Parts: sequence; structure tokens; C-alpha cells
Amino acid sequence: MPTSYSHRTHMSYGGGIEGCSNITVDPSNDASGAYWLGGAYANSEEVKGSVTIVDPTTGKKGAQQSLPHAVYSGVTTTAGGVVFTTTLDGTVYALDDVTLKPLWSFNTGSLSSAPPMTYSINGKQYVAVLIGGNQVTKDLLNKTPTHKDIQNTSMLYVFSL
Repeated sequence: MPTSYSHRTHMSYGGGIEGCSNITVDPSNDASGAYWLGGAYANSEEVKGSVTIVDPTTGKKGAQQSLPHAVYSGVTTTAGGVVFTTTLDGTVYALDDVTLKPLWSFNTGSLSSAPPMTYSINGKQYVAVLIGGNQVTKDLLNKTPTHKDIQNTSMLYVFSL
């Protein structure tokens, strides 16, 4: 997943998938189009996510924010001190770039696997998020029973700052 570097804090930010999987080796599974070849996996618990700050000069971990679903989209930082990310269930998060505490969130109602991006027009900044997943995100979301029926729809959400 794409990480982001903040020129404001001089820190790197990355999203993650938090969960344990039971992996079964199965050489006959080589051509199945599975997440990886030669086996299968199953999660014994709900897959969660996180965003973590890392000092790129030392590798030392800073703040970390746990999220209820995996971050498969990556993160984007802004000069205004906000970190944006999405979770597999389609929730867009705005986090404080020092504490990673959520400032705002919005559930889009569909899968999410694309990184948020930001741009400016006539001095006004916007954040755009492409919503819609691929088979990998659908497979991961199926491991969360409360979200396995989410429909996969493609939409573009744009927010102004």
C-alpha cells in the first residue's frame, strides 16, 4: 500500500492490515488466481487495520491508530496536518498527523482499495477518493461477516478542505 511522507512533520505514514491467517500449503492451487500461488488462507478473526507514523531517519515507530477494518488503500498527507486513508469497508478517515486521532470519517457504502489523493484549484484544496475494490479487497472483506454483503461499486468522492 502507498505510504506518504509529510514535509510538515518530516515523518512517514503507512497503512496496514492487522490479522492472523491460517495458511494451508496446496501445490495444486498454483493456477487458481488465489491471493498467492500454492496455497490457501483463512482468517480465524476479523481483519483490522492501522495507520502508523515512522521516523524515516531512525526507523522508530511513532503514533499508531487502530482502525476497525484493513487499510488496503494507503495514505495521503497534507501540509495542513491531516492524514487521509480509507478502510476496506469504504470508510474515509481524516486523521491528525501528530496523534493520528480521527478528526472525521465518512462511510461510502462500498469497497475501497485506491489511495486518497489531493489537488488544488484556484487556491482551494480538495481530497478525492476512488471507491470500488478488486477481488483481493472483496476476499479480505468476506473475512468480516458483518460486511460480506457490501456491493462493489465504482464512485469518485471529492471533499473540499
